[in-house]
Amino acid sequence: MYDGELLSKLLERENNAPLKEVFSFLEPQERLKKLLALRSYVGKEAYAMYVRMVLQFDTHGLLSKTILEALDGLKKEDLMHRSEIDKLSEFPEQLTIYRGTDISENTPRIFWSLSKDIAMSHYNGRLFHAIVNKHDIFAYFCCNCNEEEVLALVTDNFTILL
Repeated sequence: MYDGELLSKLLERENNAPLKEVFSFLEPQERLKKLLALRSYVGKEAYAMYVRMVLQFDTHGLLSKTILEALDGLKKEDLMHRSEIDKLSEFPEQLTIYRGTDISENTPRIFWSLSKDIAMSHYNGRLFHAIVNKHDIFAYFCCNCNEEEVLALVTDNFTILL
């Protein structure tokens, strides 16, 4: 059995619900915690695939600490499609990134957009801007989503535009 199938079955059995429901009804933080608990039962490829699904599905309420724990031991190549890897390699060494969020967020979370316009669509009182080195990006996602998104931990050297 492919590890992805095994992980699906483990998640379904643990939650007594089909996988789609597990991902639809659980809070994002709980989804990621469940994946972390099952990490040792499956191969890295399947685990990384499901981490990506969680990170692209809904990130509201995900704690940076849990995200970093989930990403521990994974490489960019484990999370990204070949086309994303190729595109990221073509980017300049420094990237300008944006994060639109609410006024209560004082330190930006890990999810950033390459598009100021997309970040503005998430704007609810605060817009962050940062310039990061390409090698500091955990992952770049553009497949299966409507934006070019990067995962980057920026705890300083950011500005608040709005």
